[in-house]
Amino acid sequence: MEMMPRSRSTAIHALTVLSVLSSASFAQLPSRAPSRAWPVAERCAPATGGDAAALLARAAHLTGLDALGESLAAYHAVDQELQAYQSDRPYPPFLSLTHAHDVTFDARSGATRTSTIITGQGSGPTPAVTTLSTSRATWLVRDTTMRPFPQLHAQGRDRRPLDVLATVAEWRAAGDARIAATCYYRDHSRVVIARTTTLGEERLYLDRATAAPVKLDREVRDGLWGQLHIEYAYMSWLQVGKLALPVTVSRLADGVETLTRTLGAVQLVPRERAPAMAVPDSTLAQDQPAAAAGATPPGLWNVDTARAGSHSFQLANVAYSSAVVLARDTIFILDATMDERRARADSSRIAQLFPGRHPLVLVVTDLAWPHIAGVRFWVARGALVVAAEGSRDMLQRVVERRWTSRTDLLEELRRAGSAPRYRFRAVRDSASLAGGDLRLFALDGAASEGALVAWHSPDRFLWASDYVQNTRAWSLYTADVARAVIAHGLQPARVAAEHIGVVPWEAIARLAPAP
Repeated sequence: MEMMPRSRSTAIHALTVLSVLSSASFAQLPSRAPSRAWPVAERCAPATGGDAAALLARAAHLTGLDALGESLAAYHAVDQELQAYQSDRPYPPFLSLTHAHDVTFDARSGATRTSTIITGQGSGPTPAVTTLSTSRATWLVRDTTMRPFPQLHAQGRDRRPLDVLATVAEWRAAGDARIAATCYYRDHSRVVIARTTTLGEERLYLDRATAAPVKLDREVRDGLWGQLHIEYAYMSWLQVGKLALPVTVSRLADGVETLTRTLGAVQLVPRERAPAMAVPDSTLAQDQPAAAAGATPPGLWNVDTARAGSHSFQLANVAYSSAVVLARDTIFILDATMDERRARADSSRIAQLFPGRHPLVLVVTDLAWPHIAGVRFWVARGALVVAAEGSRDMLQRVVERRWTSRTDLLEELRRAGSAPRYRFRAVRDSASLAGGDLRLFALDGAASEGALVAWHSPDRFLWASDYVQNTRAWSLYTADVARAVIAHGLQPARVAAEHIGVVPWEAIARLAPAP
């Protein structure tokens, strides 16, 4: 029985790593409290001139990158990844996963070999996954074979800055850094150098006095928020043999910590004793703009329909399902998953299923980010949004978010001054819509607080949101749904959910353990 929040498939990350220490003592804590309760906000001023290459050379000397010679840096690191995007609340504390890494870094080629074990969400540890990555490509390593893996590379671009050695090596090799600004950041003056990558402009903060890397800063596109300001903060430096490395690296998104890497034992390994680090020849670079942004094959947005009743249909692709119901001339969209491209595909299907003009209502059953990334599209189409009371603030933030690095339909209409007014209706325990033909019920079980299920009585169709995830085994999720069915006297003929197709309710009920 699962007590975790959503048990979702975990994409294998192309994991990179970071640096660290083993045999060194921590600095003493300050003897008195700081004079203020919170750090001074970052302040920056543009700057030109100066020698960015010379600064990077100093950073390479400080970190020990130049001292590696024919040795390779090998270390253990543990990531605590906070998963705001699929936690049971839209505010901290969040669900987390632990990634344990064994890493080898080759300064000569800039390649990182990482073996990773993941634990979390009630499962694991997973079998170790080994990758070999550079700034341009990633390979999945199995025994003596290596397979190019662009999807892992796209994911790994988010983790590579956690490794300060790989970061400094990549910036030096690129040779295109320039002085961009001076900033007062984390209580000291920093020199900021910048370069343009496939992800856009990146900024590396170096301490003015020591040239130690203090932060890597970038803005990335995001399907829910439009763009996110991502920061990698390098903290608590120590000397470990020839290397000077940060004990901790934290990744922040819009100022919220989303991942912390803690570094363990580190050593220098002679090349002849290191694992295979040779980078395959004649491999096309995977670090293209589309791949780096996490693009997915176009087929992912192909949507199929499955009939759940006379006026009820499931809309499904290989990733997620949603549903649509026509009740008393109103179209009810049950969840808007993935992003605007998926919402547009759903809209085309809905127009085929129910031609003509109809009022639109979007029902949001839970707040996992992949389940609500299409909300803005339906708001732009004028849909009333119906969701649990606890979802109000999160959905309002999503709708009010200004997209600056790109636009979606809502942002385009907003800039043109023609965006429809956002309308929201809260559900506390239950709600009756379309004259009672469509009813919403709060699950509020141990694993499903704040979630809703939808019941279309004319078709005896139950939309179970994310809370029936398979037809093979009973779970706490399924028990919460079954409890709601019994409590409200429902007799479903068919049920569908975001990760299963349309099935008879008996296929779920028969999984229940004996009393």
